[in-house]
Amino acid sequence: MLKFFRTFRSNFSTGKKSNNYFLYGIGEVLLIVFGILIALQIDNWNEYQKDRTFEKSILKDIQNSLKEDVIQLKGSEQRAGRMLGAIKQLLTLPEYQDSLNLEFMYALWYGLTFEPRTSAFENLRNEGFHVISDVQLRKSLINHFDYDYRRQVDLWEKEINRDREYRLDFVRQNFNFEEPNGKSRIIPKNYEHLVTSTEFRNILMERKSLVERVRTARINVLIDKIEFLNQGIEKVLR
Repeated sequence: MLKFFRTFRSNFSTGKKSNNYFLYGIGEVLLIVFGILIALQIDNWNEYQKDRTFEKSILKDIQNSLKEDVIQLKGSEQRAGRMLGAIKQLLTLPEYQDSLNLEFMYALWYGLTFEPRTSAFENLRNEGFHVISDVQLRKSLINHFDYDYRRQVDLWEKEINRDREYRLDFVRQNFNFEEPNGKSRIIPKNYEHLVTSTEFRNILMERKSLVERVRTARINVLIDKIEFLNQGIEKVLR
């Protein structure tokens, strides 16, 4: 009987040690898994913070580029207004005076250009659009730079240059170029002939129509689109 109790106690003690080892092993595994999960969470958090930092930085760069584009567009709008003023004055067939030479430049020679700044957006493209957390803003940025700018600028160039070759040939045939005091002027070879020329009047009317269209359908539309896009960027940056 004594031998039996000694054997039972020995087996119980051995079993208890085995259970302890088993529980210790499970604890080790759980600790490792828990540590891996924490590391992954920290890594994801760091990546998230990195993306948010880059997002704010790139959005500020894009916003600054858009503001510069608005300044450029408003300058083009002012030039368009100056060109239209010159065209309307010449259509009244005023008596010739030297001051008209500058009006001829604005009406017949000067152009309207726009070169959007896209380097900040291209940096965003290279990094990946996913860093923009606001889905709607992400779509708006892509649509603006990849569609609106390309389409509007392409139409702008086609419209403003539609009569370019014919118009400039007419200027070369009927005007002399001078640069008094470093300022370009075109001076009519025969002003009396110009004021009676149907061709001259038609060129002015066509030019007026093209400049008005570019100012209203391209310049003003782009300014409105940029200001709306900037409002969306500002909301994310707050």
